[in-house]
Amino acid sequence: MINKRTVLILGAGASVPYGFPTGEELMKNILDLYDRTKLRQGIPDSGDYEIITKYLLKNYELRLIKDFFENLRTSGKYSVDAFIEHRRIFTEIGKALISYEIIKCEREDRLSPVEGNWYKYLYNRINDSYDEIPENNLSILTFNYDRSFEQCMLKYVQSDYGKTFQQAESILSSIPIIHLHGKLGELSPSDKENYKSYSQEFSMKYINTCIRNIKIIHEDVPKDDVQFNAAIDLISKADIIWFLGFGFHKANLRRLRIPEILPSGKEILATTLGKEIGELYEIYNSLKGRLKLDWVLNKNHLDVLSYLRVFSNHLN
Repeated sequence: MINKRTVLILGAGASVPYGFPTGEELMKNILDLYDRTKLRQGIPDSGDYEIITKYLLKNYELRLIKDFFENLRTSGKYSVDAFIEHRRIFTEIGKALISYEIIKCEREDRLSPVEGNWYKYLYNRINDSYDEIPENNLSILTFNYDRSFEQCMLKYVQSDYGKTFQQAESILSSIPIIHLHGKLGELSPSDKENYKSYSQEFSMKYINTCIRNIKIIHEDVPKDDVQFNAAIDLISKADIIWFLGFGFHKANLRRLRIPEILPSGKEILATTLGKEIGELYEIYNSLKGRLKLDWVLNKNHLDVLSYLRVFSNHLN
């Protein structure tokens, strides 16, 4: 059980073990779509991309579609999200394409990876018994659009205790999960307007659902943004903060008011897989030294699961 007030802040790297792309991979996939289909000629492909190409051509002028792809190809940004933050004219096209590519990855058979399954590891840390799940002092803040974390937790509880979806949803509602940039939709069928099943099922209706639920932040977060304000409150009250698969982009840190809301005494842990020495020092400095330097410099080879296991004594 997790007793200390613990907040996990998730970036794209946290979803990679479950078949989801990083920001750079997502951009590549979207550009590949343009190359493999007949969008250049404005002719819907008859293959796998028929729905998304028809959707784009039905809702947007061909010139705008081509401008989106051509500008994305020459963009200096590392992700589609970052690109459309500064090109508002492309917001809905970008959201439609992001939704399509993420939906393709929401597959049940990818939720039990042979390696790196940190969802299961965390589940066993919070799961002393069914009745004690709500007593965990855990919150999840995620910049990811996918719902793989929630789907895994719901499936675990249903399978382990013979509970219905509604019962599992109710017991897990005690763990706040905030999607700071929105998500593909709601997993509960009771929300008829925003429901999107965890599957590769794709339709015109679901494209609109996803576009409605994904949030692109063009500038600083408005002061009345409910989700970011709730996240800032959780961070400010936390005893332990974990950054998992997080990219440490300055804009995202600024929007969470980090590091100014990190008073002394908080424990900060962060995965830094693949970061080079200069980047590691930048991360350390961006957190104003609140992260132990040796943890940054010596653990940049660990994925999320390995990192949680190495520092498991802080997950209590």
